[in-house]
Amino acid sequence: MKKYGIPFVAGCLLSIILYLFTLTVIIKYIGFGALILGLILSGTLVSGDRMRANAQSGSALPKDLYLQIILFSIPVLAAYFFS
Repeated sequence: MKKYGIPFVAGCLLSIILYLFTLTVIIKYIGFGALILGLILSGTLVSGDRMRANAQSGSALPKDLYLQIILFSIPVLAAYFFS
């Protein structure tokens, strides 16, 4: 639970700090950039052939890194859309 809570809290703190300094453009770029990076790492944006090949070869990245990045982007994007 801690490995999912830390990225979410970090995203909340970052969005609050940037919102206090009225840096909404930076909030937008960080939020969408983290979301796209999370989608790329999850394999959602690639074909089935590529996903199968990636599953066969090992990777040094943790299996749930994409989920942590997406959890980081949720509060940042919420701060952008509700500001």
